Amino acid sequence: MKEENMYLVHEGLLRRHVRESNLIEGIVARPGDPLHDGHLVAARLVAEGAPVHPDKLHRLLLHRVPGWRVWSGNYRTGGIMTVGKRKMPRAEAVPELMESCLSLIEDYRTLKSEYAEEGASFIHAWFLCVHPYRDGNGRTARLMLNALRLSKGLPWHVESAKNKHHYYAEIRRVEDLFREEYPDVYP
Repeated sequence: MKEENMYLVHEGLLRRHVRESNLIEGIVARPGDPLHDGHLVAARLVAEGAPVHPDKLHRLLLHRVPGWRVWSGNYRTGGIMTVGKRKMPRAEAVPELMESCLSLIEDYRTLKSEYAEEGASFIHAWFLCVHPYRDGNGRTARLMLNALRLSKGLPWHVESAKNKHHYYAEIRRVEDLFREEYPDVYP
């Protein structure tokens, strides 16, 4: 497949990914909406197969959304972040936790193919445990998941909003490990 045509081949899949990824967050984003369009730009970049830093994906995802440009691509600061009833790590711990996450991503490059799918899912969930940004963490994580999968020759994965209870249960399984590894980062 020609690399310059890769995003065309996946365009319908990418649009479905953007729709479902936003629906998981309870957001209906349509073409022309800044959130939808930024998300699609980020998804196309991932589909092209170039290594992409999570901060860049987050920036592309949210930079078009009014009021979010200043936050896009930047780690959260101050305050206590909660997701549902769960408290996330303190903001002061995020830079160090992201270094560990980026190390996992780097290590993934040498992971044997038979562990690639599980490894990508684990890193995706680990990133969500860090929850580095004020908003857009889940959408960024799902883009990262696909960047990792594509780097190992795995197909693009669309997580369905209808399946979000199972999706969140898998994240909670990794969160239990994360909380054991980093118990002192919680408020």
